[in-house]
Amino acid sequence: MPALPGRAPALNGSSPVMIFVYVPDVDRTVELAIERGAKVVIPAQNQFWGDRSAVIMDPAGHVWTVASRVEETTSQERTDRWSHLLNDQSKT
Repeated sequence: MPALPGRAPALNGSSPVMIFVYVPDVDRTVELAIERGAKVVIPAQNQFWGDRSAVIMDPAGHVWTVASRVEETTSQERTDRWSHLLNDQSKT
């Protein structure tokens, strides 16, 4: 709407906002987004907290994180997995 003070993302591909939405099937959502002109910023991957997520940029330049819950995790499982990731990164 022309009367609203919003603006499109910058021409350099940056955006002041990232939209996060849960979807039933993140892989299918990414596939459909690509078919409609989106670009993959970060491919879909499983996260330590139990989500599978991807980051895409739509043709207008808006950045979206789409995610699906693929595993229910406990607080202790998330803490242990995070510690393991940090330990692995310190070895590289």
